[in-house]
Amino acid sequence: MKVLGTSIYIERSRKERLVSAAEVMGISQSDLLSMLLLRSREIFGCSAITRQCVKYQRPESAEGEDFEIYHVELFDVDYEYATGRRHVFKISVSFIFRLAIDRFLDEIIKNGSSSTKKALIKQQTNYYYKNFFVENLQRSSVELWVIPWVTREENRKNPTNTA
Repeated sequence: MKVLGTSIYIERSRKERLVSAAEVMGISQSDLLSMLLLRSREIFGCSAITRQCVKYQRPESAEGEDFEIYHVELFDVDYEYATGRRHVFKISVSFIFRLAIDRFLDEIIKNGSSSTKKALIKQQTNYYYKNFFVENLQRSSVELWVIPWVTREENRKNPTNTA
């Protein structure tokens, strides 16, 4: 897989937790970010948010914590996934990582990466389609792009599950 560099806006304490966790687990920060993105699928519902702009994380949190720009490397699949989530759920990639760190980092440290890697194979988004077709439909006043998006396994089993 290719690696792409990007920047996220993150509180110093969360960055320190992330860097420390990668060191303790003996994995790269890119691998840990990938695991966090995978688990972020559990945070959002199954429906996209429409008719609003992307909401960005504010430069200062309620706790008054310092933020900084953190240059990270993401695998190409993770980068596409994160930017896709940004547009579908209308929140910044930085905020996706903030939620995932707060909700899943301790669990990943405790349980290790083996179960996450197995889940990764089942839950990757467009990686299922190495050569997928994006359909373009043109109507009188609109243009539609149809993009295949694999649903999570638990949603296939239980379509009312939105967590």
